[in-house]
Amino acid sequence: MMKMRFSASSTGGFEFAADLSGYAVQAELHPKQGLKRGLRVRSLTSRTADKSLPRAEFGASGRLATGTLELVGQSHSRAFADIAARRAWTAVSTREKRRYLEFEYDATMIAASKVTIDNQDDARVEPGGLGDDYKYQLELEKAGQQPERGGTPAGGAGHREAAEHLLGVTVLQSPQHAIVLRLTSLVNSSNSWLQTVLDAHGTIGPGQPMTPIVLRLSQVGDIKISSQNLDHLLVTEHCGVAVDSAALSPADVLAAATTRRAALAWPLPHLGPHELLEHEGAAEFAVDPGDFRAVETATIVFRPGHYSDLCFE
Repeated sequence: MMKMRFSASSTGGFEFAADLSGYAVQAELHPKQGLKRGLRVRSLTSRTADKSLPRAEFGASGRLATGTLELVGQSHSRAFADIAARRAWTAVSTREKRRYLEFEYDATMIAASKVTIDNQDDARVEPGGLGDDYKYQLELEKAGQQPERGGTPAGGAGHREAAEHLLGVTVLQSPQHAIVLRLTSLVNSSNSWLQTVLDAHGTIGPGQPMTPIVLRLSQVGDIKISSQNLDHLLVTEHCGVAVDSAALSPADVLAAATTRRAALAWPLPHLGPHELLEHEGAAEFAVDPGDFRAVETATIVFRPGHYSDLCFE
């Protein structure tokens, strides 16, 4: 089980807390603007139909309350200082009540120093039929660093091997469009996409592009993600149940890059007609506590002409 607490420092000050059924974090990194187009957090509290949902406050009408949001679990936790409580929505069926809360940084508020990521989980994806073909490792590029080509990525100095197996890979390729590479992995103490994009955002300054991110993939070697080849990088971390049911597909992410939207849309989860009928016909129901291992999905959209020859076997 995870817990959520929001302590508002504006609009008169207030606080509310709840047990969580799940949460999601979405961060959109651009090579020159960093995270200024968005970092959003969603939380979900779910109860059976005969139980009341915990109260959620938003302060004075017409003004977004800002404060510190904390998501605390046994193996990982997140803290977001000076984040705005943007909106809430409630979905009710004949057997379940759900309340979603959404928090967001705007362009004037986001700073890497305001986000604290604590990953203590050592869980890793076990080797399967892929062998060591799809292992990965993340780091920011160091001065004079030479790329590696093929083979298993090197482990980190002073601790166990940093390279680990991926949960899944999706590649969208077309001679007419940019390549989209999507990687899904467990969140643990070795690699974190969310921490990496926060670190990259912190390196951007006036006339200073982001420090490149080095993605080491055992299948293809090093991939350098830089201001020269990156259109944008979308990271979604999700944990628990029902929060990320409306995830963006790689095609959606590419369409957003093609049409130059100001920020990626994040569809609202909801109870659709089919799910409502399933709930009505269920004799018994208990809220599933879910699997509270956190999972990250990184969707990388490269500019046309870069890494178009990537070949995964």
